[in-house]
Amino acid sequence: MLTATIVGTGRSIGNTQTRFERFFARFTDAYGWSLGKVIKIRWVVIVLFVGILAGAVALMNRLGSEFLPQMDDGRSMVKVKLPTGASVGQTDHILKQIEQAIGHDEAIESLFTLVGGKVWGLYTYEIANEGEIDIQLVPRGQRNITTKQYIEKIRPLVAKVPVPGGNAMVMQMKVKGIRKLGEADIEVKIKGPELQSLYALARQTARAMAGLEHFTNIYVSMDMTKPEYHVRVDRSKAAELGVSISDISDVLRSLVTGAVAMRYREGDEYYNIRVMIPEWKIKTRQDVEELPVSAKSGGFLRIRDERPLARWR
Repeated sequence: MLTATIVGTGRSIGNTQTRFERFFARFTDAYGWSLGKVIKIRWVVIVLFVGILAGAVALMNRLGSEFLPQMDDGRSMVKVKLPTGASVGQTDHILKQIEQAIGHDEAIESLFTLVGGKVWGLYTYEIANEGEIDIQLVPRGQRNITTKQYIEKIRPLVAKVPVPGGNAMVMQMKVKGIRKLGEADIEVKIKGPELQSLYALARQTARAMAGLEHFTNIYVSMDMTKPEYHVRVDRSKAAELGVSISDISDVLRSLVTGAVAMRYREGDEYYNIRVMIPEWKIKTRQDVEELPVSAKSGGFLRIRDERPLARWR
């Protein structure tokens, strides 16, 4: 309008106004008229504003609030955690039973199972005693049940599957792109110098929360059941046999947890080829003691030996 006034169009401004411009002009006139009326009774308006503010403050603690409510996108998950030391085979066996219990529902569009680890952002972590089943329901218009109702429906079915010493938790998956510091919606953190006391307090807190009907999927993240073997090396005897501490640690790390020997490429993806001793061959301390270590003299000895064995051909 300013350009038309300066340059000129040969027609009157009133005749060139669009429908929106006429509406905006009327709205501006109405706003000016109402503002003039309000100024005349400004004390009434101030009292009314203060009353509304006080009412909002009084109702603040009674109204629920949530930063980002869950959406009915049909994405849910069954998370399984076994005690530390459980094998991938045990985790896979339990997840297969859960699949059979819930996998025949017509509301499921797709189902994906991850065994022996977890995905966090762009990274995949190898954790033998953990696994999950990611469930995607059909679109909302094709099902007569919400995501929350579906979770409540399958939770009793999942609870029937025995998980010795572990937990099987059913939950709705978080919105994609939203990163959180923790894994749960509500976390209780207990700090202190004594591990045993911390673990006892954590279990006591978990039992108290489990007694309330408002909470589900309660677990203690601190794991005190982790089986470990400590290898104590006699440095004097190791030096006599020509074996260093780093040699022993490298052998144990490579044979037990595995060593990446090469990488396999398929398209743009690379996969590590890991060489390790099968899990079923290392079950006891004696199995660990039988692991071979090469000596600088050219022979081989085992972890438990005090003198080198004959050379292996």
